[in-house]
Amino acid sequence: MIRLLTAAALAALVAAGFVGLRLAASQDREIHTRPEYAFRPATPGLPGVPGAPNTSAPPKAAASDADRERVRQFWAVYKAATAEKQAGRWEKAIEGYRKAVELNPTHWDAYYYLGNALMETGRFREAEQAYLRLAKSDPQAARAYSALGALYSDPRAGTLFDLKKADREYHRAWRNNADESGSVLRLGEVAVAAGDFQKAREHLEAAGRTNFKSVSARFLLGYIAWKEGDLERARTLFRSAAKLTEVQKPPGGVLGEGDTKLPGYRAMVRPGQRGLFDGFIRQLWADRDGSPERMARLYKEVEHYIAALP
Repeated sequence: MIRLLTAAALAALVAAGFVGLRLAASQDREIHTRPEYAFRPATPGLPGVPGAPNTSAPPKAAASDADRERVRQFWAVYKAATAEKQAGRWEKAIEGYRKAVELNPTHWDAYYYLGNALMETGRFREAEQAYLRLAKSDPQAARAYSALGALYSDPRAGTLFDLKKADREYHRAWRNNADESGSVLRLGEVAVAAGDFQKAREHLEAAGRTNFKSVSARFLLGYIAWKEGDLERARTLFRSAAKLTEVQKPPGGVLGEGDTKLPGYRAMVRPGQRGLFDGFIRQLWADRDGSPERMARLYKEVEHYIAALP
């Protein structure tokens, strides 16, 4: 049953509330009359409101000017770093890209090219950090995963060399961009190096279907056939790979024979685009010899190379 308040009880509650309101008002007057909370006149950066930041128009305009200057500085530094990269002056490029990411920590191209430049100078740990930062932040991180895959499958990377990690990163790149054949080809390369020919064959055949002009896919499928003793199939695939070098220009990752215009490029392979077997593919592009004798020599070199991997 609901009890009705007596007139006396109701009067007591009203009185208590009135006292509370008076107490709060008294405390509020006390706070705002204490010296440390006294009203301060407006000064540059401080409005006439106790302790509040100035939100008037002039400071906003000043902040906007500063932002525009920061953007201008970023693009100047970024373009200079890119020019150093293109000239193969890696230390200068690294210095520039580091400054660029300080000015704009969310410019993902700068992190990517910083990682590539660090790879070129053998600073693999630092390159890994740049790529990991990119992979964590870039909403389309396929290139970061591909770069990590290349790093972990690079024999020069020392203790960072790890074919299992490389396989994981290339799979991530593939999931992020299933229409691009590069990561599938690299998965095939990693599987060849790991001795998993069944998986390698699946990836390399898939890469060949996506890019029917892939020299690398045919070359490595020929190597698998050679290792398995199917010499006829090996010769057919090797000749096909060599023939493809005659009917097309070298891809973006491989410089053509006699191309010496770009300083700083080594082994006819462009920076940031190295795979496990690019050195052998380079030789095929250079001599374009599809003979059985050339095949035997080159595949023997590949066999020794794999056996010597860390």
